[in-house]
Amino acid sequence: MSKFRVSRRRMAKQLENMNRLFAYFGDNTLEELDRVAKIPSGIDGWPSGGSGSGGSGDADPTLLAVVRRLSTKPNYDHRQVSAETAAKALEDAHTSVQHAYRALLVFKTTAEEKRGRETSLAECGCCSSSITGIGNDRLRANYCPACYAAWHRSKKAGVSDRVRFETARKAQLQAEIADEAQ
Repeated sequence: MSKFRVSRRRMAKQLENMNRLFAYFGDNTLEELDRVAKIPSGIDGWPSGGSGSGGSGDADPTLLAVVRRLSTKPNYDHRQVSAETAAKALEDAHTSVQHAYRALLVFKTTAEEKRGRETSLAECGCCSSSITGIGNDRLRANYCPACYAAWHRSKKAGVSDRVRFETARKAQLQAEIADEAQ
C-alpha cells in the first residue's frame, strides 16, 4: 500500500486553489513581480550626492561609518523580499506541476496501453500485415518483426530515411507478390 494517501476531495480543493492563484496573476502582476524580484538587494555603491563627480575628496567619517554599517547589514525591503519569495515559490510550484503532469501521463498511458493490448490488433507500416502483440509478434517502430529486421539492415547499409525505406520495402514486397503470382 502507498504511503501517500490523499483523498479525492482534498486533491480537488488543491486544484481549485491553484486555479484561484492562476486567476490572480495577470500580465501586470507578473511583470511587476519579475521587475521587483530582479532588483538587487545589496547596496549599489554609488554616492548619495547625485552630482556624479564622485564627491569632493574630503573625508566624511560619518558617511564612512554609515556606508560601512550598510555594507554589513543589507537594507531590508519587505516588498522585494516577498517578490523574491513569490518568484521562488512559483518556480517550485511549476516544477512540481511538471512532475505531476509527467506522472499522470505515465499513469494514464500505461492504463490505456494495458486495456488496448487485450482486444486490438495493430498494422505494420510497410506491409500492412496484422500484428497480434503476443510473443515475438510485437509492433516495433510501427513495423512487424520482418519489416523491423529489414529496417535495421537498411540502417546498417546507410539508409536512415524512413520514407525512403518504406517506399523501397513496399516496392520489394509487391515485386515478391508479383513473382509468386506468375
